[in-house]
Amino acid sequence: MTKKGLAQVWGGYRDVLKPQWWYDWSPVPDDPTKVPMLRSGLPNVSLPVDYSDYVLVFNEPNVHEPNGCWVPDYMEGIARYAVLAHVYPQAQFIVGSVSAWSYSWLVRFHKMAIRCKLRLPLGYAIHGYAGDYGTLATMFGWWQKAHDQIKAITPGLEFWITETGDMKGRPTVLKAIWAKALALDADRAGFYTDRQPDAPWAISKGVEMINDSGLTPIGEAFVELDGGRDDNVV
Repeated sequence: MTKKGLAQVWGGYRDVLKPQWWYDWSPVPDDPTKVPMLRSGLPNVSLPVDYSDYVLVFNEPNVHEPNGCWVPDYMEGIARYAVLAHVYPQAQFIVGSVSAWSYSWLVRFHKMAIRCKLRLPLGYAIHGYAGDYGTLATMFGWWQKAHDQIKAITPGLEFWITETGDMKGRPTVLKAIWAKALALDADRAGFYTDRQPDAPWAISKGVEMINDSGLTPIGEAFVELDGGRDDNVV
């Protein structure tokens, strides 16, 4: 069952929206429902070497800073991942979080990880917003291709959607995105949430789930989404 989460969420918002999991760009494992991120695919002293839960590796490696970590050559990604696999032998890596139109980055990465006989990630992740570089159906098609091609190689891998939403703030579209995540049997789906103080990369409109008046319509829709629950949530 898909677990409902929040991407780049700030502290007070979690108390209201109550996600099952969340992340920001920090590698610090400071909350039991948080998934730490090694954003550039490099070791970080804030993440203990014996950490044994989920870790997100990379954030939009196909996009320039400050939005993405810019590792366009998947072979450079492989090199960084090989170091991480050595430094964090127990971590459960979820790799990629690429923009949807670059889903082939994930597929090439996975094939090369197998060829290099690396310890494989536990899964892969992808992003995508309604109306971003095409229609909603186009984005769903990219997600489907990434899902199908990776699962065809290694069926047991997890598939996460780590950043998504609707820039126009439409509850019906948010629900359609959630329905697609469920149809893909995505393990987790993280919705981009709200205002980020002094963040030049932040999406400035449409995706806010909370404003000065309380929950927005998409915030209410998020709370109502029926996420899966079990005892293994990070």
